[in-house]
Amino acid sequence: KIDQIEHAFSARLFIQLILRGGQHDAALLEGFNEPAPEFSLRPSATWLLHQFHFPNALKLEFAERKVTKMGADDLHMILRVDGTFLQHFQLHDFPYDSQTLQVHLSSHCANEGVAPVRFKWSPFTVKLQRPTHFALKDVWELDKP
Repeated sequence: KIDQIEHAFSARLFIQLILRGGQHDAALLEGFNEPAPEFSLRPSATWLLHQFHFPNALKLEFAERKVTKMGADDLHMILRVDGTFLQHFQLHDFPYDSQTLQVHLSSHCANEGVAPVRFKWSPFTVKLQRPTHFALKDVWELDKP
């Protein structure tokens, strides 16, 4: 749903973050997928997963939040959310305007210190799933990132 008047849009997101070599770190495996993980000087992957938030979310529901073991080495932190996100629309060229819809993801952790979090971005990792199921495909043109 896209609401130009309220400057908001709704989206269902699947986010998968990878901790390379995470299965070899006992601290990351501690309390594996506990519902309310506690902080320690070496926090677990589950605790780290619960530190992610969406600053531009007006409404947010976590459909899934879990850590899984993948292969022999890695841990994957999985977030599946349904939300409504704030977005300022530039409507100067309406109805021929073009909009970029952004979802902001951040962590309550610092990028230094005991439990640093650094995002490593790759433009090849973002995918639009099932654009043929987009209800307004006859009105909106979807671009790949």
